[in-house]
Amino acid sequence: MAGEERLFPIDDAIDGLCELIRSHVESVTGRYQPKSNYTSRKVAYETWMQETALHFGIRYDMKKMDPLIVLDSCEVLDS
Repeated sequence: MAGEERLFPIDDAIDGLCELIRSHVESVTGRYQPKSNYTSRKVAYETWMQETALHFGIRYDMKKMDPLIVLDSCEVLDS
């Protein structure tokens, strides 16, 4: 339709990834994470790194801190 932005499957995947990162950060840190901080891959990644560094007392300027998400069951993603 005219004027409507169509989402493609990759957009849905990116949105899902951003939400996964947001909920992971919220779960690990115990702090509410507003969706506005996870609106794109770049913004979500940057927020993830900042929040992780803050939570674990890691200097944010350390460039060798790789992110990690461990899923104990992929069945959660199947539903």
